[in-house]
Amino acid sequence: MKRFVPTLHVFNPWHDEALASGSPLYCPSLVAQHWAARMERLPFLWAGAEDAVLLADGRLLGANGPLPAGNVCIGRVCPWGWDALLCRKLAKAGLDGRLLPDEAVIAGIRALSHRRHAARLLEKLRADTPIYIGRAREVRTMDEIDSLLHRWGPLVLKAPWSGSGRGVWKLLPDAPETFRSRAERVIRLQGSLMAEPLYDRQQDFGMEFEVRADGTVAYCGLSLFSATSGGEYTGSWLLPDEEMARRIAGTTPKTLTTLARRLERLLQESLQGRYAGPLGVDMMIVACGGELRLHPAVEINLRLTMGHVAARFLARFPETSGRRLTPEEMLNHAESRARSAKFS
Repeated sequence: MKRFVPTLHVFNPWHDEALASGSPLYCPSLVAQHWAARMERLPFLWAGAEDAVLLADGRLLGANGPLPAGNVCIGRVCPWGWDALLCRKLAKAGLDGRLLPDEAVIAGIRALSHRRHAARLLEKLRADTPIYIGRAREVRTMDEIDSLLHRWGPLVLKAPWSGSGRGVWKLLPDAPETFRSRAERVIRLQGSLMAEPLYDRQQDFGMEFEVRADGTVAYCGLSLFSATSGGEYTGSWLLPDEEMARRIAGTTPKTLTTLARRLERLLQESLQGRYAGPLGVDMMIVACGGELRLHPAVEINLRLTMGHVAARFLARFPETSGRRLTPEEMLNHAESRARSAKFS
């Protein structure tokens, strides 16, 4: 008799790279491959007791050990994020095609993941609430970039598809030619760039959501995280939502609640019938004119995020409240607790 696995989880940290490529034949960078192998057990932080995780080498691992791939019936697949490369890998591993989204769905997710959609969301939010800050323009030529440099001063340029701080760099009016060449290369490969003013970033945070099967959007909570100056994620604060709201400078819990409700409506308008699953909206507090202001839509991630992971981890391990942990530290803590329970 086959064993039923309600959900097969897959950690594919190369997801953002794969979206940028758009090809099912894309080969992830060595950094992404290393991270996928090193953190392949990460989904156990949120997996159910009867679920399984697909390891980097293709083996299936349940909570109590390896599972024979040919003797398992899978209910659904939940990856870090859906992309063409992952679908090819899962199909090649023998998964039932009915468990995988078709090419049109994958193409839709890729299109919605373009940073222009975060820029459009930002425009709508600022039209409603002028106290928010933030500008973003899609550019396709160096002349457009030079024009924005003249109007806005130093810029942050972002590739349309990228994640964790990669594909993001500063451009100053007197920047070396290599920086301009990089912009030209991204425009040539991805069709455009997103340009934003260089803000005085003071604090990073985000809001997490879930798009249900019926298209409605539910707010899941705040995410308070740390990042390098280049935007690369370095860890999450494990705190109750109320405490995170109090720690976000330059705003109030009421303002954040209002923003979350507005985002529920706007995200539902743009995503209903086009995407279902977890997502996160990254935000930041910036210093401007001697005051702190809220940038409400730095980017949108149509996938699981470390904000989702941190919330689920804290619910399972409340003793970690108040700490800032990296994904690796979360996984080490969970596995240490599991070993202690096994031998107690």
